[in-house]
Amino acid sequence: MKSNSLVELFGIEKGDVVSITGSGGKTTLLFALSEELKTCGRVLITTTTKIFTPSTERADYRFTDLSDYYFVGADTVRVVLGVEDADTGKLLAPSDDVLQRVAKDFDYILIEADGSRNLPLKMWREGEPVISSLTTKTIGVIPIQPYGRKAEADFIFNYEGFVATFGNGSVDCNIYREIIQHRRGIFKNSRGSKILFINQVECEAARCRALRILSALSDASITKTYGSLLKGDYYGID
Repeated sequence: MKSNSLVELFGIEKGDVVSITGSGGKTTLLFALSEELKTCGRVLITTTTKIFTPSTERADYRFTDLSDYYFVGADTVRVVLGVEDADTGKLLAPSDDVLQRVAKDFDYILIEADGSRNLPLKMWREGEPVISSLTTKTIGVIPIQPYGRKAEADFIFNYEGFVATFGNGSVDCNIYREIIQHRRGIFKNSRGSKILFINQVECEAARCRALRILSALSDASITKTYGSLLKGDYYGID
């Protein structure tokens, strides 16, 4: 089933707090969702880890000092909230208490809840990902491009942990299935409904691989989706 809307594909509704985990497209997905949701209401963009401060094209208001935050009186708006780290230029997470206080000001909250140092695959360490207690939907993002590659440190964050858990063979359908369904995998610490998005599906071979992975999943609680954030092509599995 093809969809032109990520919001529709993921079933996002007013009041949802969406935490995004995984690798290979989290930030792109975050801002693609915010662009769609801005037409529907008031959107808060934040993190429970750290993100680069977004450009003015990606947000209408940016609060990088929590003491400066105020209610923005607009029906449709994108607001970024975080704590600026002068050394790195990144935004650090507001506390869950702060998030709870400002949540009433927004119709939707989008949270980047994971980090992978821009590597396409990862193994989660203790305390990762960081899922807010307010979360109603957890979206796990994983790219298809590493499929078939031998596991190597140059494209896997926490390579040692990955090898200890999944081995150092080829990243095949079985490895993807384990990453997705393992208790310490992509949905570790998840809250609310679980939504999987396989990204970078941009050719027929990639589509076949994505469908092979999705058909191998046994966890019926996961909503299965795939597509290309680059091309804006999105698909759901009934």
